[in-house]
Amino acid sequence: MKINYHTHYLFSFIVIASGLVACTSTGGRMDAVADAYADILRYRDAHVRSDTMTVRAGVDSVLASHSLTRDEFLAGFHRLADDPATVQPFFDQIQTRLAQTSSVPSDTSTVANQ
Repeated sequence: MKINYHTHYLFSFIVIASGLVACTSTGGRMDAVADAYADILRYRDAHVRSDTMTVRAGVDSVLASHSLTRDEFLAGFHRLADDPATVQPFFDQIQTRLAQTSSVPSDTSTVANQ
């Protein structure tokens, strides 16, 4: 089978476009899951003494505000946290979001040393 000139470039374009979409998809998913996780941590911090049912409903509400279901969030979280290429940037992004809008210390090494 002989591949002509146009088929070769069309195939190359499809491969490159797929790679760009995959990168954009991972970045977008990371943003959405990191934002949701940071908001869940803030919510949990504010409702430490609440009963389990109240907290569960509140977490579901936080997830809904990010257009995520619990299953979508957990799947995205595990996909990002289990991938060596995304785990560090993912948790760095969460830490940055918490430091921007929360009283959670951005330098956790001082907490660990106490």
